Amino acid sequence: MEFENLELTNEVRDSLSGSYIQTSDGYVHYQMQGDGECVILVHGTTKI
Repeated sequence: MEFENLELTNEVRDSLSGSYIQTSDGYVHYQMQGDGECVILVHGTTKI
């Protein structure tokens, strides 16, 4: 499956790992792992 070409419908998001939160600008994907101190990694941007 070519993930780069998928439209991220609710069905597709449900089939992928991690979770999504809807914001006013779209959806943000996140994953929670481990039980240590929280680390947030942010990359790229969709708005300029």
